[in-house]
Amino acid sequence: MSDPRILIFTDWYLPGFKAGGPIRSLANLSSSISGKAEVFVVTGHADYQSATSYEGVNIGEWNAGPSGEKVYYTPPDLLNNALFAEVLKHVRPDVIYLNSMFSVPFALRPLQYFAKAGVKIILAPRGMLSPGSLSVKPVKKHIFLLASRMSGMFRHVEFHATSHEEVVQIRKHIGAKSRVSMLPNFPTVVKEEPISRVKSPGSLKMIFVGRIAEEKNLKGALHVLQGISSGRIEMDVVGEIYSPSYYAACKDLANKLPDHVKVNFIGALSPADLRAKLLECHVLFLPTTGENYGHTILESMAAGCPVLITDRTPWRKLQEEGVGWDLDMKDEAGFCRAIIEAMNWDQGAFDKMMSSAFRYYRIHTDVKDLAEKYLEMFRG
Repeated sequence: MSDPRILIFTDWYLPGFKAGGPIRSLANLSSSISGKAEVFVVTGHADYQSATSYEGVNIGEWNAGPSGEKVYYTPPDLLNNALFAEVLKHVRPDVIYLNSMFSVPFALRPLQYFAKAGVKIILAPRGMLSPGSLSVKPVKKHIFLLASRMSGMFRHVEFHATSHEEVVQIRKHIGAKSRVSMLPNFPTVVKEEPISRVKSPGSLKMIFVGRIAEEKNLKGALHVLQGISSGRIEMDVVGEIYSPSYYAACKDLANKLPDHVKVNFIGALSPADLRAKLLECHVLFLPTTGENYGHTILESMAAGCPVLITDRTPWRKLQEEGVGWDLDMKDEAGFCRAIIEAMNWDQGAFDKMMSSAFRYYRIHTDVKDLAEKYLEMFRG
């Protein structure tokens, strides 16, 4: 059987990193099926929230990617039928893989064109049908979903879900008879065991990682910190600003925190710099409204950093595993109790949590058969 030729459309790809999980998902996928499939990626010419083209790549040409994939970078406004026809002739794809639910240039336009060309299409919503995501610009999104069902836009599309919850969301919003494959994301592979960091009772270094947007709920994290009345807490906020007004509201909340709570807004970090930062911290604090996977959560575990998150991710029963907490998003008192518990850890207690977190990461990143399952999905 010949290797499948897979054509991926995505708003952002390597060397970008500011969009977070969607980039890591595709980069890990390309790396994992390298040598077993021919992968072609059509993507934007600039990183998330940036208008400046990537350095070191040729815009409007095919470039060699890090895992043998071919990558075509283009400004989104140049994605039109003429370019699609050129790409179709050059790639001769067996399958189209769309990495978004709502992107007009990198999902809806190619869907419309390649459906008429008779090419198999797989669409990965990437959590965009979760309650948290749909709560942002809800009217616009629900009108689109209603119109798509009425028009039959997705009747020839197969869907890729990365969790059982996402399977339910797809069938709820697209149609009960939607064809859905459920395969988890490929995690980032980290082999180096984390090194310990100093931990004294009464002090805590936390980190929040995610774009500064409503669905990541930084404002909720800051409200929780208002309820910590003693000790010394420092939290680094790592992520690109998506909503300037939301960022301004968060900055205002941070400035009103008591003197013993310090918040540092750092901006987006490259994967290497993010790992270095995680290795300095004791807890990841991410009270997210929802994650269909949550690369940052696993990457924190890989750095030996226990996590304090909501119960709206695939990572559950963390207290039983001794690696953190997954709490109801509205349970501010519970989040406060967890922070106080972590603040009171001594060195021995933290080292035990750190070791458990890394062990949890190792157990949940054993994906030796996953590449073949993805290839089966693509071959279909």
